[in-house]
Amino acid sequence: MLSAFDDLEAALQTTTQQVFAEDALLAPRTSHQYVEPSPDADRVQVAVRGIFSAAPADMGVKGHVEGRNMPGSTRFVSAQAEFWLSVAQVQCAGYRPARGDRLVLCSRAGSPAFAICAVQETGAGDLTLVLVVEDEAR
Repeated sequence: MLSAFDDLEAALQTTTQQVFAEDALLAPRTSHQYVEPSPDADRVQVAVRGIFSAAPADMGVKGHVEGRNMPGSTRFVSAQAEFWLSVAQVQCAGYRPARGDRLVLCSRAGSPAFAICAVQETGAGDLTLVLVVEDEAR
């Protein structure tokens, strides 16, 4: 049985999609160690709408410290790219995106391509795809 919270969540996801979402192509691939990814014959490429986010990330490097070696701390800055899919978009795709699949932001200049390096799911059924820039040669 759906609660008032579930109804509110669905309404918020719909509104968020209408305001911020962009079109992308989700191309499923199979990947194995030491082999270039190849198209997955069991899943078809689908058009999805989701919210792309690329934000700077500041991460500390944790390592082994011995005596006075490595005093202080080391930090590096990177950019974390994510693509959020609502429950409805996950259902429309017909399958759950997987690590190694390709996501192309077709509505952006140059149609940048990304590989999915992780899929994070919430209890509500929506997904956050953690992305890495796809090699231009692919």
